[in-house]
Amino acid sequence: MRFPTRQESVLPYVLQRQAATRPEAPCALYSDGTVWSYRDVALRTWGLAYQLRDRLGLERGEYLASWLPNGPEALLSWLASTSVGAVYAPFNTAYRGPQIDHALNLTRASVLVAHVDLLERLRGLDLPHLRTIVVVGEGKVPELPCPWVRFTDLAGHRAESPPVLDPPLEPWDDCSVLMTSGTTGRSKAVRRTYAQYDRYTEIAFRLLGADARDRFYVCAPLFHGGADTPVFAMLQLGGSLMIDDGFTASGFWERVRRYECTIAWMHSAMSLFLHKQPRRPDDADNPLRLAMLAPLFPGFEEFAKRFDVRVYMLYGMTEMACPFCVIDPDDVHNLGTPADPGYEVRIVDENDLEVPPGVPGELTVRHKLPWVISPGYLHEPEATARAWRNGWFHTGDVFVRDEAGNHRLMDRVKDSIRRRGEFVSAAEVERELLDMPEVTEAAVIGVAAELEEEVLAYVAVRGHDITPAKLHARLVERLSYFAVPRYLVVRDTLPRNVALRVDKPALRALGVPEDAWDAVAAGVQPTRERFTRS
Repeated sequence: MRFPTRQESVLPYVLQRQAATRPEAPCALYSDGTVWSYRDVALRTWGLAYQLRDRLGLERGEYLASWLPNGPEALLSWLASTSVGAVYAPFNTAYRGPQIDHALNLTRASVLVAHVDLLERLRGLDLPHLRTIVVVGEGKVPELPCPWVRFTDLAGHRAESPPVLDPPLEPWDDCSVLMTSGTTGRSKAVRRTYAQYDRYTEIAFRLLGADARDRFYVCAPLFHGGADTPVFAMLQLGGSLMIDDGFTASGFWERVRRYECTIAWMHSAMSLFLHKQPRRPDDADNPLRLAMLAPLFPGFEEFAKRFDVRVYMLYGMTEMACPFCVIDPDDVHNLGTPADPGYEVRIVDENDLEVPPGVPGELTVRHKLPWVISPGYLHEPEATARAWRNGWFHTGDVFVRDEAGNHRLMDRVKDSIRRRGEFVSAAEVERELLDMPEVTEAAVIGVAAELEEEVLAYVAVRGHDITPAKLHARLVERLSYFAVPRYLVVRDTLPRNVALRVDKPALRALGVPEDAWDAVAAGVQPTRERFTRS
């Protein structure tokens, strides 16, 4: 175990190396049949990088925000921004007004690359740091808060060499910031160093024998850690990427076969969707050799057998590379011992004192190498100090360690809900509800569902006459589709504990009340949107 060199781990130098040593090898494939070699990617990246620097004034240390669906524009924006020493900040395309306002102002992004279908959501926002919007797509551009330019005007250029970075970037520099679910407040921007990405490659890919012969199927959104870290890893290894528009259960295996993909990542809802597809006699006839599942779902053994694929369970977070990685697991919750020998893990009580085997507590971690765990939350020193207190990063997850040293994931300490691969901040949903004049109290919880959890909101509207349907309609306008509660329950008051806080454990124990309003039954629950293609 050693600290990586800049040539091994810093993205601009990784791309230079691959373009020089394997120029004609495939790097990125897209759903329209386009194939880019490493040389293609490098020339396009460097051409765009010069445009970002010389035409838009993007400087080293500034933030370039990306608000895009999967596609070549997202990949090039990431590679080009880092090529001038900027930090890449991808945002969820489901963000509505308050969320994109928060993300842009928190990161202080000076350039935003955004799909034309999303631009209307910027109307009326105060974005003092934003200088330029780069518009992807050929649709009509609405009135915007700053000057804009078409992506095609910048990306049509090629360059034979990259911009010179003096001094050079180092493994401890920030590569990106990823927005993560807030627990006691709004979403935070997690700083991710090049060294952190490199450690993910080492443990989640090289440990399993992944190399330049592999092709990763990217169907998760590139603003998600389940996609951007594998993309980085395959670029380091010299492998290739099939970047799809998104996930569909009916089309997954057809794409895997057509593009000869060997590795894929999927959250539990995606894998369960695949498992529930009608069986076919050729289910096992596919090139996929590794399926990274996070987390596992009951019945994963049958999934592995049916599709003739090795299942790989990993545990990690936006803030850290994976301490636990288990190939061919035999239990949904047992993560064993750390796969990365550099990780130190402790299970602690509320005072950070280590608990004995068999006693649940919060998992805390640190690493023997520097910069492998995130340096913290961008522009939020207090939140950083809370999460990294006493020299250990606090994961917010409840674990139990047995006498043999095996670790089992039990629950989450943090007040967040996992719905179809996305973490929903209960605090953010509650804030939107409490901003409504009719609502006096709000409590948002997760309730058990076949696919992870569903979101249920309790609201007190004493003295007001408002229906759950109207509350729901307002939330649709202000929240990401996956954060909009499926269930709403209206009460005069909400139960409180001795500390006078809303008693969420008591509400969770009720499950879904019989009188809960159900947006799915009403036919109004929002779903992931589709984008026009230029």
